[in-house]
Amino acid sequence: MKKITNSIILILMLVASVNSLAFASEDSDEVFGAFVFTPSTADGTIEGYELEGSGMLGFIYGNKKMFSENLGLYGSYDMSYNSVDETETSDKTIYGYRIFNIGLTYSPSDSIRILGGIGMSWEYGEFFYNGTHYESEEDKTQMNFHAGMAYNITDKYGVILTYNTASSSIGGGFTFNF
Repeated sequence: MKKITNSIILILMLVASVNSLAFASEDSDEVFGAFVFTPSTADGTIEGYELEGSGMLGFIYGNKKMFSENLGLYGSYDMSYNSVDETETSDKTIYGYRIFNIGLTYSPSDSIRILGGIGMSWEYGEFFYNGTHYESEEDKTQMNFHAGMAYNITDKYGVILTYNTASSSIGGGFTFNF
């Protein structure tokens, strides 16, 4: 329950912090969003147990012309999507992440956007062993650095690559301008 509550709070913080940027903009082409899929993350140790990394799903939202014609602000949220299921028949471990970032965007051209930010990573463990589901009581936190590059294929849609230092992971996805 603690993971769900933290995730909801972080998502609300992201939307609230960047949402005012979208409505402050007169040009609808200034606001962007992105969905990011990260296939694997770093393994980790929590409460003395070695746990396997999982994949993450993420969302990025921002205004690419907040401060000037080329400089903007964004927020991002990534969370592990693999979860231990009580119906599984084999032992399984997950080292999960919830990562929140805020940073700047730089657009050297209309089709390229570079992202760089800083944030926090909340890390947890869960495992399924001998028919019982366990969650770690300990959560780890650490600083995260986020970087990315987006390329617009059309005026409204594009692709993105991102990197999070806390999870040592590369993600990819698609962007949209609205």
